[in-house]
Amino acid sequence: MKKFATALFTVLLALGGCANKTRPSDFGFTLNVALRAFHEAGADINLDKRPLYELVNARDGAIFYFENDLVRIYEFENEAAYEKGVKELTILGTFPKRELLVIETLSDTAIEIFETF
Repeated sequence: MKKFATALFTVLLALGGCANKTRPSDFGFTLNVALRAFHEAGADINLDKRPLYELVNARDGAIFYFENDLVRIYEFENEAAYEKGVKELTILGTFPKRELLVIETLSDTAIEIFETF
């Protein structure tokens, strides 16, 4: 009986760990990782400046200039938050997206860094 209870607990623990796959920390491409990649590429990033990320239903964001072009990166809590943001602001769906991050910029170089970091 004790072995059965231990096995059942282990299975429930494993299933519980698999159930919540939408946390940003579960993804390799977080806002901090993106900002580090842009910093290494020469961007001067000031985290005191933030885009109005709440308007697109994002949980966080950063705004900076890269090679004289404005770059905004939004981080979403999960896919549902992203989809809600797209419904509220349809242009959001046209911006390049990588997992829970979206980049808004006219810079092809910035988009390339975003897609390859």
